[in-house]
Amino acid sequence: MSIFFPIATLILLIVIVLAITFYKLNKNRPTDYYVFFVIGIIWLPFGLLIGNYVLAGLGFVFLVAGLANKKKWRENRVSWNQLSKEEKRIKAVVMVVLLLLIIAGLAVWYLSEKGLIS
Repeated sequence: MSIFFPIATLILLIVIVLAITFYKLNKNRPTDYYVFFVIGIIWLPFGLLIGNYVLAGLGFVFLVAGLANKKKWRENRVSWNQLSKEEKRIKAVVMVVLLLLIIAGLAVWYLSEKGLIS
């Protein structure tokens, strides 16, 4: 049996929980278009580099959305110092979880390349 399905399901559940958490935290905040721009700058060349044109297309959309709202970059930007203590704690936990997901993904990829898992 392939180990891919249980791992993909677990990652999907974690992403859904993180998305709901961020939505509840940020529902009263305006959209940070600078983050859209940064996501676009990263995803567009990376998608082109690896040949994933869906990722490149999404990067282009984020880049255009960020640039179209460039005037709102400063007014909607929230720095770490402006966050409440609870928001800082939650964002720190989310960053650690995302880092662990990246490490787990790299480990699964490495083990799959070595033929230890299929």
